[in-house]
Amino acid sequence: MFSYENLLLFFMIFFGFLGLMYFFILALLDCLALFKFKQLEATVINCNISKKQTSEENKKYQYTLNIKYSYDYNGYQYSSSRLNSFNSITNSILKLEKIVEDIKISNKTIKVFVCPYYPAYAVIFPMYFLNEKILLQFFIALLGFACGIFFTYVSG
Repeated sequence: MFSYENLLLFFMIFFGFLGLMYFFILALLDCLALFKFKQLEATVINCNISKKQTSEENKKYQYTLNIKYSYDYNGYQYSSSRLNSFNSITNSILKLEKIVEDIKISNKTIKVFVCPYYPAYAVIFPMYFLNEKILLQFFIALLGFACGIFFTYVSG
C-alpha cells in the first residue's frame, strides 16, 4: 500500500546508499592509485594557495592548494590539476605553504600517480582525501542510510 512514509524511507535508504557508494568508489580509486598506478615525474606549471572566507562573523578562512602540472606517458604529453580522487586538499596554511615550498625546492618537479588504463587521470596525493567537508558529506550519507534502515525496521 502506498504511503508517503514508505516513500520517504525508500528515498532515505536509496540516496544514503548512493552517497556511501560514491565515497567508497572514490576511496577505492585512491587505493588503486597508491598500489596500481604508475609513479612518474611531473613538471609543475603553476602552484599557489587560494584563500576563501568561510565565516563572516569570526573571520575564518579555508586554504586550498591549486596546482597545474604536466607529465609524459608512453610518448604523449598530458597536463592535469587533479590533486586526488576528491580533487580537494584543504588544510592549514602552514601545511600548504610547506607543500608549495617543497615543490620550489625540488626544481618544480613532483611525483604523480598515473592510471595506466586512462593516462589523462593522474593524482598527486593518493589517500589524502579526509577533510572536514568530505567527512561531513560522508556522515550525512551514512546517517540517511542508517535512519532509513532503522525506521523501516521500527515501522515494519
